[in-house]
Amino acid sequence: MIKKMLLFIWLCLFSCFIQYSVSANGTGTAANPYTVGTSSELTSALNNGATLSSSETLHIKLTDNISYTANDSFKIQSNVVVDGNGYSMHYTGTNYTTGTAGYLLTKNGYNVTYSNLIFGSSNYSFGQTYYGILLGTSYQANLTIHDVTYYGKNGAQPICNYNAGTIVTMTGTNNFSAIPGSYGQEFMEGANLVFGSDSITNIIHNTNDATALLWNSASGNDFNMTLQKNAKVNIQTSKPLFSYGKRLSIDMADSSQLNITNTAYDITMTNSVGSNINMAKNSSFNATGNGKFGNQASGLYTNFTTSDPSKISFENTSSTNGIFTSSPKITPTTQTAYSLDSYVNSNKTTRDASANAFNLTDSLFPSNTKRVIYYPKIIPTAMISSHVNNNPLVSEILFNSLGVNVPYTYVSTQYKIYKNSQIDGDITSSDNQSIIENSQSALYKGVFENDTGQVSQINAGNYIVYLKINVTSPTGSSSSQWISKSIEVPKSLLNITVPTNMAFLALNNDMFTSNSSYEVVNHSNFDTDFGISAISGGDSNINLVENLATTTEPNPLYLALKNTDGIEMPFVQSGKKTRFNVSPFEGSSKFNLIGQYGGAISSKNKAVINYIMRLNFTQ
Repeated sequence: MIKKMLLFIWLCLFSCFIQYSVSANGTGTAANPYTVGTSSELTSALNNGATLSSSETLHIKLTDNISYTANDSFKIQSNVVVDGNGYSMHYTGTNYTTGTAGYLLTKNGYNVTYSNLIFGSSNYSFGQTYYGILLGTSYQANLTIHDVTYYGKNGAQPICNYNAGTIVTMTGTNNFSAIPGSYGQEFMEGANLVFGSDSITNIIHNTNDATALLWNSASGNDFNMTLQKNAKVNIQTSKPLFSYGKRLSIDMADSSQLNITNTAYDITMTNSVGSNINMAKNSSFNATGNGKFGNQASGLYTNFTTSDPSKISFENTSSTNGIFTSSPKITPTTQTAYSLDSYVNSNKTTRDASANAFNLTDSLFPSNTKRVIYYPKIIPTAMISSHVNNNPLVSEILFNSLGVNVPYTYVSTQYKIYKNSQIDGDITSSDNQSIIENSQSALYKGVFENDTGQVSQINAGNYIVYLKINVTSPTGSSSSQWISKSIEVPKSLLNITVPTNMAFLALNNDMFTSNSSYEVVNHSNFDTDFGISAISGGDSNINLVENLATTTEPNPLYLALKNTDGIEMPFVQSGKKTRFNVSPFEGSSKFNLIGQYGGAISSKNKAVINYIMRLNFTQ
């Protein structure tokens, strides 16, 4: 009897052992994780963690979506990595306030990682519990969330842990979406939230309940948010408060970005305490609210301690005017020059920001301001000179060393060149900037894509050159203000081409026109005009006359030049002399020789008349 009982017990143990082994395929290592596709398989795999040391990690990989109820607790008994493999956790229960349904900590100190895992579904047909995706709220843990997607409606609160030592770290790309439903709470109830280097986290949190996005219920601790290098965080919420209860501390590393949008309320960072935001090089903070930016409590403000951030911006999308409440403060720690842009509708006003600590108040900006941006001042660099050469003719304005200060990257330079200044007073004023921007009367204008350029065939004279540098930065594209420079282009030598002879044939006493043209060409870099100052020489038998019809001279000859507009310039003329203008850079005045001979015409004789015509040019 005793032997039969022992055999029965042995068979039972063997049977239980076989059943347990089948439900947890794999060895639980990173190379050969336990593969699970049901809630019971997940429970069994996690139970294997009880035998691991604190230096070992259990690895689990989902092979299917896992549905679970309020009665299912997935107890974490070791360090664990759960690879969702693109599958989902579906809570089918209706108890949205349970603290035991789902992944459950059993003691302090575990490292828990969720990777490539989905909680809920995109149609929000599955619930959540408002104790979050890692239960056991009193235990300290290090939770890493990597490439996770969360959908919440009823019971929506992704993260909840009351232990001040628990750290939640986002890596990879994570997306959280919570919509109105029953028992919806904060996005996170806890103390420490870290966004890892190069991570992207998108949070849309619009639950019905709870007044804040973040709440640290642990005693005596700030809510600490850290954005590591290149982390990008986009938050959209409809909560009255960003953070509740404890002082808010945000540390932003190099090139990190925090973008906060509130679709229903002001951007109110905290309630009864202040907040600190520390911004490192090239980091950016952008707040867009349905109202103003600040803190709820009077006399407490958000303090931005900055070390060359790329941008801090605030925008009020509501119908109310103004931007700030409780006077947020900017405390620079470097000497980098910064600017403040303010916008009333599309009208921008730019001013230099203080190099010392200062408070942002609505009184600093035009009334009805709805947007303010604090950013490194864009400081253009440019060297401008002129270059004139006589043969061959070169007359140009040279642009060199076109560039901009860090953290900006040079893209191109816009230029406009005028004979006279287009503005009065301070060029940095918004009105004068607008005048230059909108002017269409520039003599020369264009864009240089490189850091050098030239504008050729420039007439001699004095000019005002306006420049604007287009740039890119970690936060996008932008432009400097217009700046001005003066430049003189000196005159070249006067270089004129004039024909040396003009032939004509008079076969009778009618008016004649030469077959070839008389063309004066200007090879200089300035306008010139000319006229005939004197005529000398000639055949003694032929007399140049002013008017053939009225002369009594024997063998009279009337000669003149006529241009293409029909203007005559006689060789001999009493009174005021006619002058003709010639444009620079190969500009020309083209004439034909016209005339009439009043003497006797003989087919047997040919007369050759040589005259010296002195032309007078102005320079």
